Amino acid sequence: MSEISSILLIGMRGAGKTTLGALVASHLGLPFIDADDLFCSTHPGHTPPTFVKEFGWPAFRASETEILEGILAGIAEGERKVVSLGGGVVEEERNRELLKKFWGGSSLSPIVGRDRGIVIHVFREIDQVFAEPTKEGGRRAPQWKVGGQEEVWARRRPWFRECSSHEFVNFTNQTLTLSNEGADVETKEAAHRMHFEQVERDFIRFFRRILGPYNKQQQDQRPFLDQKSTKRTYLVTLPFPDITPYVPSLPLLCTGASAIELRADHLSDPHPHPRPGVAEAYENPSLSYISEQHALLRRHAPDLPIVFTLRTPAQGGKYPYPSGASEEALFASLHHALKLGTDVIDIEQGLDPVRTARVVADAKERQATVIISWRDVVGPASGGFTWNGPEAAEKYSSAVALGADIVKIVGTASDVQDNFLLRVFAFSDLVKNGPLLSAYNMGPYGRMSRFLNPLLASVTHPVARKGTQRGVIGAPSMTFCEVQQALHLSGLLPHRNFITFALSDELSRIHNVRVFCEQGFRELGLPYETFDLESTSAGLPAMAKSFKHALEFCLDEPFFSGGFIERAAGEEALASMDEVGELARSIGGVDAFVVQQEGSQRRVIGDHIYTRALLRVLGERLSPSNAISPDSFAVVLSPSFADLSITATSPLSISSRLPSSNQDNSLLVRSTLLAFSQLGIRQVAVVDPSLEPIKPLASRRPTIVATIGDTSSLVGINVEDLLSSPTGGVVVNFEPRGPRSPSSPIIDSARSPSRSRKGWIIVTAEQLDEEFSRELFKFWTGVAIPPLQEELPADFVED
Repeated sequence: MSEISSILLIGMRGAGKTTLGALVASHLGLPFIDADDLFCSTHPGHTPPTFVKEFGWPAFRASETEILEGILAGIAEGERKVVSLGGGVVEEERNRELLKKFWGGSSLSPIVGRDRGIVIHVFREIDQVFAEPTKEGGRRAPQWKVGGQEEVWARRRPWFRECSSHEFVNFTNQTLTLSNEGADVETKEAAHRMHFEQVERDFIRFFRRILGPYNKQQQDQRPFLDQKSTKRTYLVTLPFPDITPYVPSLPLLCTGASAIELRADHLSDPHPHPRPGVAEAYENPSLSYISEQHALLRRHAPDLPIVFTLRTPAQGGKYPYPSGASEEALFASLHHALKLGTDVIDIEQGLDPVRTARVVADAKERQATVIISWRDVVGPASGGFTWNGPEAAEKYSSAVALGADIVKIVGTASDVQDNFLLRVFAFSDLVKNGPLLSAYNMGPYGRMSRFLNPLLASVTHPVARKGTQRGVIGAPSMTFCEVQQALHLSGLLPHRNFITFALSDELSRIHNVRVFCEQGFRELGLPYETFDLESTSAGLPAMAKSFKHALEFCLDEPFFSGGFIERAAGEEALASMDEVGELARSIGGVDAFVVQQEGSQRRVIGDHIYTRALLRVLGERLSPSNAISPDSFAVVLSPSFADLSITATSPLSISSRLPSSNQDNSLLVRSTLLAFSQLGIRQVAVVDPSLEPIKPLASRRPTIVATIGDTSSLVGINVEDLLSSPTGGVVVNFEPRGPRSPSSPIIDSARSPSRSRKGWIIVTAEQLDEEFSRELFKFWTGVAIPPLQEELPADFVED
């Protein structure tokens, strides 16, 4: 996996260091050390409070330093571990120097390195930190800290950030927390578990992002840097003082987006805490507020890269530099965004070149994409920037010299002709031989340049227009739908037909997929259509009685762009593809494909989208500790399959252990096994529920139980034992259930309130089919289908 040596966690007491440290240690297979426990073992009979009371603070801090030195000495000798340090470890200058040396950073040059350690500052909302848990489950203020709560936080805050290479927000989203008033103990435990599972997901997602730079074998994963890609990408900007009111509407606002831009210069903390004594950067937006807002986006738009932008008034922004904030504060905020794991950072031209170079170097070490941007708000007719003048090449070359991965230049159009001049510059030899260019013109005459811009084109959403003062966010931005319509009318987005192939008599699923996709096409303005084409259709020649012949027939149609096979086809479909995805190859079947035009040739590329859907559904419903634990165990109940116990050493080998079969469920069982192994489960039992199991399942406590086919009769299987995992799990039912469906003891038990409170969740066939339609839509179009018929808050206004 990663070649990182060790991980240290620092932060205020109560921030969640111990819980999160134990979680990541389990995922990495490393030992976990809690410095407080180590302190107690070093001083038998004492806890930190009792030690301070008897020996005083200087003795306690000296012992804390000795423990830190011992931990770091062990790491230097080759030990790899995850360590949670005490909240006050940063109080001593010696400790601060040790921590900075460990990860290689300093306040002047906070740049991580691949051969160094990681120090994570775990940050939590301050009102949650200023309390400790009681035995009754409530919280009380700590009684043994030096100084008042605000004083302690104000003193330590800059030290935590100076000593850390990364920062994670343990975000207590109060709006999503269940009310426990009057609830029984089990309900309270379930509410707490549901909340912490979300924190787990946040932390695992954060960790996967920050570990990339430390894996020397991993290829460059930075977004939007594929020079060969012809796919258009789109950027949605959030120019709000607080993201919180718009969280419910984020999926709608981000319709068609490839990335989401956090305009940090627009942020303004509505309830700033008094912060006496020290200023960490500029106080509003403070680094703490930036952390919270970034965490909100990461949690509620997890699939979209975040573009962090801090624009000054000279470039049309609001960050109060140079009048209200120093340049040092501006760059501290940029470095801080990188510590949060932001994916793309936008740095404007014209700032201090030495400080800019440090941010660029920091970004590239952390595998963040660097945009160097410049904009002019004066049109050519008023003496401003022109695309056919020397200034365009100068700005582009200056950005390249600063280390840009992407150069962003924004002009202002005085007439439509300025848009054509922009495109001429975009196709110049200078740009063709250099980094990628994202460019457009502002102003009413610049709309054409917006939809012609292929890289991170700015888009908005029609619902957003209803509540904005000027009628549109970032006027005159176009919606994603308008951009697609304009591209189609310009001949840049051709019409496409997608055909569904029925290999059985069941057409209801095909109908549902078609309705879903057609609705998405309309919502996004895509000039696409779907058609049914049964393998026995009279519209096909007599020879076309197989998938292969039907595919050959369709390939003669000029607008044929892909298809969906109602029942996944096996070897025949695989042999008909020019290229297949890794999932399809491992399973031995294809259920969807796209047709790509490469010159005069058409290539058919297939994959198994149902497995993608299953992976996504399970990933969203399993807690990370269940999904990735090396000891996790799963059971597949499917009639007519002989008992089979499978242990796989690699994610792609587990499905190959299933014997070949001509049964309808064979590919589905293979898909299920592959999805399990992709999630990290290496031990699976495939069982015929109508037969006595060869090996008892009671002692295994599976995390996932999948039912394929009729499971109304269970022989030798105790449902209570099957669903006995103390951390809960998921029951996946692949068979559609109606009023006349036979009763399933497993489904009935999993639905019981007691199972639900213990964390058991049911995934239905209908949920899987809906997710399949979403994944199929994205596979066909490259765009996620948006939520439909949703509204923004009534008070939605443009900042």
